[in-house]
Order: sequence, then C-alpha cells, then structure tokens
Amino acid sequence: MASVFPALRRKVDSLQDGVREEARTVLGLSRRCSAVSEHSRGPANGMRIRCHGDYHLGQVLFTGKDFVIIDFEGEPTRPLSQRRLKRSPLKDVAGMLRSFTTPPTPLCSTSGARNRAATRIDNMEAWAGAW
Repeated sequence: MASVFPALRRKVDSLQDGVREEARTVLGLSRRCSAVSEHSRGPANGMRIRCHGDYHLGQVLFTGKDFVIIDFEGEPTRPLSQRRLKRSPLKDVAGMLRSFTTPPTPLCSTSGARNRAATRIDNMEAWAGAW
C-alpha cells in the first residue's frame, strides 16, 4: 500500500472529472488506510497462508457440478516477491466481497447468450444480496 497512494497522488490530476473526485476521496482516507495497514504489520496472531492474491468472481468458474479457482499468479501489477508473501486469508475474502459490488462484464457477444448471462447474473445478485 505504500506505493499505491503516492502513485494515485501523482496521477489524480490527469483523471476524468468523476473519477478524479473519487480518487481525491480515496486519498483523503489514506491516513486511515495507513493506520490499518500499520496495525496489521504487527505480530500476526492468526494464520498466514499463500493467498490467491487476485481473488474475485472472475477467477471462479462453475463446471456444472463444481467450482474451479483459476489464475493463482496473484495481482499481476505487484512484484513477484510481494505476491509470494504469506498473508491473512482475509485478503482473499475481502477481494471476493469487493467483486460483488463490481458491475459484471458481458460473457459473450451474441445477444441470446448475453440475455442468458444477464438472467444468471440477476440470479447471482439475488443470492449475493441474501448472503
């Protein structure tokens, strides 16, 4: 996180208007985020594991009978040395929860498949809301 906020600060003025305001809001929260980050760097009382690192709904495939998790290389923008660190499993839980609020992308270019995908997404959203 130490490199994320400075990078955002450098680029905030070049962002589009709506995004620029959101970025400034995020930058305004940087002290709180840093405090949480610093607190989490202390001695770990919980288990640390090698996390997926980029875990979200797009990394989970349904085979018809089971779910398969793909792409275990971690967040591609991070150096390999950071991706290999053991972390709290809550990192992946947070990534998955975040993906529930991200708008879905079309699964296919044909309109029939798109309609079926939209129906499936509506169904998933209902279950996600209940969860």
